[in-house]
Amino acid sequence: GLYASYLFKEEKSAVILSKLFSLALIYIVKETLEAGDDFRIIAITWLFALLSHTYLINKLKVFEDKSLSWTRSLSISTTKTFLTYFFLYALLMIPELLLLTGSIGKGLSIISFLLLPLFSSAFLVALHSYLFKSNLNPDKFVTYLFWLFMICFMLVLSKLIWITTVTLLLISFLLFRK
Repeated sequence: GLYASYLFKEEKSAVILSKLFSLALIYIVKETLEAGDDFRIIAITWLFALLSHTYLINKLKVFEDKSLSWTRSLSISTTKTFLTYFFLYALLMIPELLLLTGSIGKGLSIISFLLLPLFSSAFLVALHSYLFKSNLNPDKFVTYLFWLFMICFMLVLSKLIWITTVTLLLISFLLFRK
């Protein structure tokens, strides 16, 4: 609730720009798909669309540090906070998911369609959990983002998106708990 309202009220331009880029990218690829195309085409496009949302993650972390630092002293479980971020990032990708509904059957099965929001949340929460480091260096974050993207890119090409999603969720949960 708080995070989504912050994004859509205070960071409208950032949300609009990231959505504009990701929706345009997905639309272009969607229009070129034909029946029998490989899911990896959509998954790699989705990964690039996720990159356009990384700026929003930084904005959320700054908001959290400035305005919500007092919530850390509350007795909210780590799991509940993690799930809040997980669902927030899944909801953030709903417009892109709706755009892809017409691609079911053209390179996108229903199971793959349902996997995309899980992958989105896993990737974006992995980025967010890295921002909890106490000695955060912007250069190291960019390096982390680059390597996370490259590893996910290679694993998607290898048709290991399920394993990537589960692994990212486990790693990000462990980083989140630290």
